[in-house]
Amino acid sequence: MAQESIPALRQYAPDCKIILNNADLHFLRELRGAGRDPEKLEKAEEVRELELEMMTQVDVVLSYNETEHAVIQSHTDNEVKVRKCPWVVDIPSTFPKFEQTKGLAFLGGFQHPPNREGIEWFASEVMPSIREHGIELSVYGAGMDDDLKASLKQQGINAVGYIEHLEDLYLNHRIFIAPLLSGAGIKGKVINALAYGIPTILSPIAAEGIGLRHGHDCLIAKSPHEWAEAITNLNINERYWNSISKASREYAQQQFSFAEGRRLMRETFETIDLFNIQN
Repeated sequence: MAQESIPALRQYAPDCKIILNNADLHFLRELRGAGRDPEKLEKAEEVRELELEMMTQVDVVLSYNETEHAVIQSHTDNEVKVRKCPWVVDIPSTFPKFEQTKGLAFLGGFQHPPNREGIEWFASEVMPSIREHGIELSVYGAGMDDDLKASLKQQGINAVGYIEHLEDLYLNHRIFIAPLLSGAGIKGKVINALAYGIPTILSPIAAEGIGLRHGHDCLIAKSPHEWAEAITNLNINERYWNSISKASREYAQQQFSFAEGRRLMRETFETIDLFNIQN
């Protein structure tokens, strides 16, 4: 899209300002998912050259993930202006209660490879350790094919698939998990979970760019042992659960409100002289 539109904009509207919203850093996502596969690594390099070239041709790049800000600037020697892109959520008036919830929930569109990769890893590496505690997992999301659904069910996992009302997920489950091993950008499903106040346990990649604090407004786990320990502790410790829930809602209200989004957009416009504060 940028390859086609930027030259036309520069030709027919030479004085316009171009803002590129980089939803996630595509080449970083490709690189993380490539492993040591030469073909995938080559593809990631091609995407990197194209993506960075487009960024150098616009006036400012909006990115949700501050980790990716540093990657962009390091790869372009600070040639690209990067600003934080707002992510705005409404803070629900109702939120889950410990005694009214049970089990784990995962949400992800399964046409996006990192979601499938993450839940398959969790099913094989973590579920065996927590199943003996009677903890169940429900998996939600569109695009779940029959093979994945059958595989999850064989492992005792509730493979639901598409869910029409997301609030049912956030209000009825005790813990929200995002065990992503690859990917990029910022995870909207995690921010929604924070807004609802369902305590989240996340991989470092799932937490990346959101600004969360382990043990305060979320839990971050790496190894299967860390995952199992975090889940079993949070599942039975009501006081700890309530503390994480309250802190996550407060953080979402502070960082992802409309007022904060408006402030960030104003800063972006000021960066490229599209908006000036009048005294």
